Amino acid sequence: MGENGDIIHEIGYTTSDNIAKAPPIVDVEDDSCYAKIVVTQRNDKQFEKYYVMGTKSGFLCNPFDFSEMNRQKRLMKTMGKNGYVFVPTTQVGFKNYLEFLRSNNSLYFSVAQRELSNI
Repeated sequence: MGENGDIIHEIGYTTSDNIAKAPPIVDVEDDSCYAKIVVTQRNDKQFEKYYVMGTKSGFLCNPFDFSEMNRQKRLMKTMGKNGYVFVPTTQVGFKNYLEFLRSNNSLYFSVAQRELSNI
């Protein structure tokens, strides 16, 4: 049982290697999953919640920033923990983050970051 009902399913997304296509769907447990939709059901109604990979302090993960990703890998290796977690966002923030994952366009990343701080 999720915090707001029973989880029906989760859909995970990762970076795209083809800007003409939507970000590929991956398992939400996969290390390459950077965004997810969680669908829950309560009292015969379905709800969607949007999550993106970021820090607990409110900064988005940029999987295209190789120096940051390498720093995270070193942190994971030496301390056994990942600095990134799934954090809730708005539907607008989620859509912009998916567009960023597809295109690597920093404008979408900026809008998604701004939406994250609106939660």
